[in-house]
Amino acid sequence: MFDATLAKATATLNQIKDLLKKTSDPVLREYLNVCVEQYDDAIEDIPIAIQNLGSHNFESRIKADDVVDEARSCEEIFTDLPNRKRKSPFTAENDMVKKLVMIAAGIVESLG
Repeated sequence: MFDATLAKATATLNQIKDLLKKTSDPVLREYLNVCVEQYDDAIEDIPIAIQNLGSHNFESRIKADDVVDEARSCEEIFTDLPNRKRKSPFTAENDMVKKLVMIAAGIVESLG
C-alpha cells in the first residue's frame, strides 16, 4: 500500500511541477513551491515508512503521519490564511495521497 502511495505522491509532484512551469502568477507560484517542498518531503518519508515495516512499526506510523501532514499542508496553503481564497488545483490528488497513507497506516497499526 505504501508503494501505491509513493506512486501517487510522485505523480502529484510531477503535476505540481508541470503547473509551476506554466504559470506566471506570482501568488500561485508561491503556493506551488510550498507544495513541491511538501511532496519532496513526502517522497523521502514514504520509503522510510516502508523500510521500518515489521521491525519498527511505530516509526513507520510516524512517517505515515508525516506524509498525511505534508499532503494536508499543500492543500491548506491555498485557503488557510484570510488572504488565501484560491481553490487548490490538487485537491483530488492531495485527498488520494492522504487516503492511501491512512489505509497503509491502519494496516501497520494492526500489525502491532
